[in-house]
Amino acid sequence: MTGEMSSIDEELLATLHSLEGAPVYLEWLMSLTAPHLRGEIAEIGAGTGTMTGRLSEFGRVTAFEPSESSFEVLRDRYRGDGQIEVVRGGYEDVGRDKFDSALLSNVIEHIEDEAEALRTIWSALKPGGVVVFIAPAHASLMSDFDRRIGHHRRYRAKPFARRLEEAGFTSVSASYINPIGALGWLITARVLRLDPTANRYLSHYDRFVIPVSRALTRVSAHVFGQSVVAVAYRGR
Repeated sequence: MTGEMSSIDEELLATLHSLEGAPVYLEWLMSLTAPHLRGEIAEIGAGTGTMTGRLSEFGRVTAFEPSESSFEVLRDRYRGDGQIEVVRGGYEDVGRDKFDSALLSNVIEHIEDEAEALRTIWSALKPGGVVVFIAPAHASLMSDFDRRIGHHRRYRAKPFARRLEEAGFTSVSASYINPIGALGWLITARVLRLDPTANRYLSHYDRFVIPVSRALTRVSAHVFGQSVVAVAYRGR
């Protein structure tokens, strides 16, 4: 089991590094999450900190990361930053009634006991607090690569919204983003069984294709996309 977890960590760390080369995509994600971030912010599953610094523009960030290899990069990256506290831990370590907002970006799919995680995240928010989830979409896109990096599932927007409501969240919204990315994942990861993040043309894809996919998301948001974005509140 230890060897299996180490292999997952290595694959995941390589994937996280690849996101550093996609600034247009990352700015898109930030535009979706920023309107909901405020006050004390929990970033649960911060990885190597690709989004952490941006989150600190909106409040004080506590960045939780359970993987030792990712945590070390995260800790060194934000050492001495007064706006960011780095914690070695996962959703189990967030405490109760502590945060005004939270972000889980490509994290919830890694957690085997999703129901427990959602209840724990609900309790970590202060009354009126808000959480944003970004998660891979559509079971039909589940690939060997997903499993290698520790994904237990992919999501459909409406069923995920219902599960959030069952966990106690209110005012839940969920929709899809990045339809071109979904088609690329289908071809690369499902059909060709390749690593979809090992793309030497990633910078060109990020610069030229992501803006088109962002525009198409306006018409595909309720039907299809590479990821689900869900926003949910803890009632007052």
